[in-house]
Amino acid sequence: WRALRDAVSSMGVDSATGYARHTALVASQMRLLGDVADRSGLMLDPEPGSYYLMALVVDTLPKVSELMGQSRALGALYLKRAAITPAERAGLQALLDQLARQSAELERYTANVRDSDPALASSIDAARRTAEQSIKDASALVRSVLIDPEAPAAAPVPYFNTMTGHIDNLFKLTDASFAALDTTLGQRIAVDQRHVIVVLITVLLAGGLAGWFMLTISRSTVRTVASAQAAAEALARGDLSHVVRAESNDEIGRMARTLGDAMQQLATLVREIKATGESVGTASAQIAAGNNDLSVRTEQTAANL
Repeated sequence: WRALRDAVSSMGVDSATGYARHTALVASQMRLLGDVADRSGLMLDPEPGSYYLMALVVDTLPKVSELMGQSRALGALYLKRAAITPAERAGLQALLDQLARQSAELERYTANVRDSDPALASSIDAARRTAEQSIKDASALVRSVLIDPEAPAAAPVPYFNTMTGHIDNLFKLTDASFAALDTTLGQRIAVDQRHVIVVLITVLLAGGLAGWFMLTISRSTVRTVASAQAAAEALARGDLSHVVRAESNDEIGRMARTLGDAMQQLATLVREIKATGESVGTASAQIAAGNNDLSVRTEQTAANL
């Protein structure tokens, strides 16, 4: 681009060569723009409205601007020399035919944007109407001063300036479209960021709840194990009055409660055995007393005899 600019500024190339080099440069830049759009995923936008507007600014508008730029350059060249050959006139007509097709594509894309996202379409509506009118006016100008007359007679500078104004209107539509896309994508990013924040908060809350639940279970299990251990130690000491407290309902909790029940049953059995032993002792004492009494009476009876 700098080499071409310097060559044109220093008059190092003629008009035809400069036009050819400029056209080739623009074509390479348009291919680069398409590659950037493809590789970045811009052309895979999931929302219909922004997808159609993206296609408009990446594909159609650059082509329309280039066709109008070629018509401006060639037209100014032909007007400057005040002559145009049939082949050159046919070439201009071919440019206008391509411009008409691209203009139809522009209208189709903008209609699709309007149908898919009216708010997005309204943000570029004024620039769109101006650009569409500029395309029509530019085509009419080329036809009226270069194609229809037998020989071009208009001044080249006013023609060049008028075409430049029409091209600038296309650039204004491009700028408005990029601004609308920037706003739309920015809003979408903000929504996605809020969704990410909500998901993160949900995950953190779920993680905290799970951690609290695990900690509660762990503490309950530890207390149950400690209670079971204390019961076993009490049983080893012969202390059957120890009360087992089991908070959990898992295997450890059930084991601890079973141990507690066993200790209670054992304590009951011991009490019953103790009571029975006491009863036997009382009976033995009574029998011994009876025996003594019988012995005394026997002695008294023997003495009396």
